[in-house]
Amino acid sequence: MVASTRHCKKGKLVDKKTTKVTFLAGLAHALSTVLIGFIIGVAGVQLAANMEYFTAYAAPSVLIALGVYFIYQHHTHKHFHLHRHKEIVSDKK
Repeated sequence: MVASTRHCKKGKLVDKKTTKVTFLAGLAHALSTVLIGFIIGVAGVQLAANMEYFTAYAAPSVLIALGVYFIYQHHTHKHFHLHRHKEIVSDKK
């Protein structure tokens, strides 16, 4: 036996107004999601046409510049300490 979807937790029938409001809310959610997806898709196609220069030249240039900067920072990095180290003196030679 298949349970009816028109029953709430207490077993009472769900009225027509609640069913209608739930259906309209679900429909509005589905349609708005499709509309937002369509808008994002159109914007993506337009951006893809304009991003050729960026992806071919600007982005790799920025990555190379960052790499050079971090290599330079690595080689010029100096450690400092806020405390003194005791010298280790050994009698052994």
